[in-house]
Amino acid sequence: MEEFKGKGGLTELPVLEPSMREAAEALHRALSTFRTTDCPQQRGAILQLAEGVLQEMKEAGNWEAIPF
Repeated sequence: MEEFKGKGGLTELPVLEPSMREAAEALHRALSTFRTTDCPQQRGAILQLAEGVLQEMKEAGNWEAIPF
């Protein structure tokens, strides 16, 4: 068997500025809540809320897509 030659461990995540980190954490909490919710109506409500928030963010203007 060959010896492992990689770095090993988890992939390093980019360091985010505080406002980006806060937004990313909130979005991941919402995703986690969605995934752990069994009720189809509650899951639908979470999706509707997320879609509404996303639409408002897009309509606010002054943004551009960047690789993330």
